[in-house]
Amino acid sequence: MKITMTPIDKVLPYPGNPRVISEPAISKVAASLKEYGFRQPIVVDEAGVIIVGHTRLAGAQRLGLKMVPVHVAEGLTKHQITAYRIADNRTGEEAAWDYDLLANELGSVDASMEQLQSLTGFDAGELKRIIDAPSDDAGPDDFSSFGEDTATSHQCPKCGYEWNGSSKGDVSPVDDVT
Repeated sequence: MKITMTPIDKVLPYPGNPRVISEPAISKVAASLKEYGFRQPIVVDEAGVIIVGHTRLAGAQRLGLKMVPVHVAEGLTKHQITAYRIADNRTGEEAAWDYDLLANELGSVDASMEQLQSLTGFDAGELKRIIDAPSDDAGPDDFSSFGEDTATSHQCPKCGYEWNGSSKGDVSPVDDVT
């Protein structure tokens, strides 16, 4: 695999990129690039248009980098490029955390909680829940085993129905209609 340092302004974002890149994602990638440097190149087609690496480009721009590592994926058809662009993003969504192992790994990093946030991309609340969680595979989105009742409010995006729920399983409509 050939990787070349390329002027950042020669790397072109794909205008039809279906992924929405959030501000927190850009900030986290920029922090990672600052701490660790580039460890994965931006992949472009033969015209310099990004196939994968839009967030890495945005993070590099945030840092004011002038050059970025680029791999040109030569010989791919238009259909392969499109499928690769989608698959690269989609396959990452299929992975899950083993929270016991993650807690062990986080605990082995010689850093303060504030430094862990910057170094790993987890926010303070997530880190606290992961590190302090009982050993039952509970993750940052599973509050049922944390011993406290976490009330939440929800609204159906289609019909607008609103309800309140809690980690204890209690559910009630916002406007109790009888």
